[in-house]
Amino acid sequence: LSAQQLAAFEGDTPIRAFPVSTGDAAHPTLVGRFAIQHKYERIDLIGADYYYHDVPYVMAFARPFYIHAAPWRAEFGAPTSRGCVTLATADAAWLFGWAEVGTAVVIRW
Repeated sequence: LSAQQLAAFEGDTPIRAFPVSTGDAAHPTLVGRFAIQHKYERIDLIGADYYYHDVPYVMAFARPFYIHAAPWRAEFGAPTSRGCVTLATADAAWLFGWAEVGTAVVIRW
C-alpha cells in the first residue's frame, strides 16, 4: 500500500508490477491475506456515493473489495479509491488473464 504498487509473483519470482490506486483515508483497503474468490469480465459497482457501470476485469478478494480496472481514472499511484485496488485497463486485463480463482492476494504496507 505504501508504494501504491501491485506485483504479480510466480512462486518467489516477481513477473510484473503495476501502479495502482487503493483506498483513501476514509475508505481504507483491507490489509491481510486473501484469495481471488470470483472473476467478472464486467460488472456494475454500486456504493452509497458511486455508481460505475460495466467495470471491466473485476476480481473479488474480500467483498466488497475488488481488484479492477478503473477506466475513469487517468493516473494511478495515489490512494484515491473507495477501498478497491484499481489499475489501468490494460494492466487489469493482463492481471485478469493471469490470475485464477484461488490465486493468493497479500495486501501489506
